[in-house]
Amino acid sequence: MSTPTDAEKLERLWSISQIRDLPLRYALYIDTRDLERFAELWSPRAERAEPPDMDHHTFADGVDRFFRSSTASVHLVANHLIEFDDPSHARGHVYCWAQTDRTSAWVEQMVLYQDRYVRGPDGVWRFETRRHLLWWGLPLPVHPRHQEPMDWPHGEVHGNASFGRGSLPEGFATYRAFWGLEPGETLDGRPAATGEAIPSGRSAAEQSPQSEPIE
Repeated sequence: MSTPTDAEKLERLWSISQIRDLPLRYALYIDTRDLERFAELWSPRAERAEPPDMDHHTFADGVDRFFRSSTASVHLVANHLIEFDDPSHARGHVYCWAQTDRTSAWVEQMVLYQDRYVRGPDGVWRFETRRHLLWWGLPLPVHPRHQEPMDWPHGEVHGNASFGRGSLPEGFATYRAFWGLEPGETLDGRPAATGEAIPSGRSAAEQSPQSEPIE
């Protein structure tokens, strides 16, 4: 096996950086209901993936199932292993601790995503498919969005400044736009803390000046 050149090493590092960005943006854009940027994460393909695999068809046809079946979610990403098949195709194993509401219950899940990534002609890495596998799901005894609103950072640190319902996800402008909410409104009508989130930065597809493969 030949020793990679410095240019090849740099190209591989840039690919890893782009690929590791994908699950982080997947999590954020789902939680903030930013469907426009979420769609940019996927490489179009003619063949439709079958469950438990997901692709761009899954979310284009399943907005209600994946974005309206719960009013709030939190995805915490970890343990991302990347394996390359060739310079334009790779696979990933991604752990995720997911929390979401399901009807009257708040559920936490441990998820393993098994990904396939592809680099397009523009040099940008995107998801081709994601396989969604579960270790378990567990309803929590207390629904966090049914609490009284937090008073961070003004309240008592041993009291309502440390626990209660926060300002998210209603503090995301994309979330409010998705549900048609005005600032200060909540989807379930319950009071929430106040606090506006700063919009996220550019997606990988928007970083085109840095996305050209290294010759």
